[in-house]
Amino acid sequence: MDGNAAVVGHIGSIRTLICALEGRPLERLMDVSLDYGGVYEFQAGPPLGAVIVAAGLSSRMGGLKPLLPVPGGSMLTRELDLLARAGVRRTVVVTGHEAERIRKECALPGVTFVHNADYASTKMLDSVRLGLAALPEQAEGAFVLPADAPAFSLFTLQREKEAFLAGDADCIRPVRDGGHGHPLLIRRSMFGDIAAYDGPEGLRGLLALQAGRVLGLPLPEPGPALDADTPEEYRRLLEYLEQDVPDRARCEEILAWSGVSEEVRAHCAAAAAQAERLAGRLRDAGREINVPLARAAAMLHDVAKGREGHDLLGARWLRELGMPRVADAMERHTDLPERKTVTLEELTVFLADKTVLGSTPCTVAERYGSRLKEYGADAAAAEAIRRRWERAEKWRERYERLLDGTE
Repeated sequence: MDGNAAVVGHIGSIRTLICALEGRPLERLMDVSLDYGGVYEFQAGPPLGAVIVAAGLSSRMGGLKPLLPVPGGSMLTRELDLLARAGVRRTVVVTGHEAERIRKECALPGVTFVHNADYASTKMLDSVRLGLAALPEQAEGAFVLPADAPAFSLFTLQREKEAFLAGDADCIRPVRDGGHGHPLLIRRSMFGDIAAYDGPEGLRGLLALQAGRVLGLPLPEPGPALDADTPEEYRRLLEYLEQDVPDRARCEEILAWSGVSEEVRAHCAAAAAQAERLAGRLRDAGREINVPLARAAAMLHDVAKGREGHDLLGARWLRELGMPRVADAMERHTDLPERKTVTLEELTVFLADKTVLGSTPCTVAERYGSRLKEYGADAAAAEAIRRRWERAEKWRERYERLLDGTE
């Protein structure tokens, strides 16, 4: 639907709808800032379709690849779910080998099937053509991908959509370390070229010939380049999908992608070290806390620094990257209202941020005292800093009680 939509209902129901639109977990329902009579703005984006090629024989795998299990379902249903969450209105699945089985297990809203009867003797490009031809005319473009490449994330789809909206190219594909991945996002203006191409190397050959129309989009995740042609590749893909807490190198890659300054990156590294120390003390005191999670969340807490609402935007990026626990632990690092219940990881990240000034460890008093000195001439700002300082000291005191066993 194009244009605006007015929703009248209980504010709790509207918050639930907003959570669904943003991919926010329902446990964070009350974090949605929405007043009675308020306006919530959501950009739906252009009408896009998708084509998933699931026509192959899976000869090297020894099993039907589209239906192999991965976290959250099968390879194909994971792809379908991510595309739907990215706002794709119609996905065409091109079948071949074991077509009826795929149709039966993947018959979902918004999904249609086209059969490549010559799947055993044709190439992937032929299936892509069939899929593109079956898309509705309203589709301005389409994601194109094979059924055995489900390790991309919602983050990749959203960044490709942003590039599409900006009109940067007729074909957008994720790149990392010089390699290309899936899915491609192809503008309708290129559909005719794909239908007419009869050269070597299929779709890859066409994109090489029309390189000026193709944008390689650098993204901080290895998933788009992973597929599963062999059992060993499938094992590596599963290992990757099961990891939702990034290591230090992955955190640094995400920070580098975001474009934050060297000063911010140094602060994040110092906060991560502080979080590891604080979390380690809680663990040693017998508290159940995930130290690697606390460290990763602290390292990424300022990933969107310099942008409006950087805490919420950073959390959204991390959820899109498939790191919801990390997002939950860092989302409220700017302030922890007293009425909110928090996890130990959240508390640790908050205190780690508030006990690092620049990249130097400090006390809570030193951190807020510095802010007060900087903004004290503004009465309203000074009052807000004092209120946050008071809350931060209360959380610090609670941390100490957790350590000594009095809470």
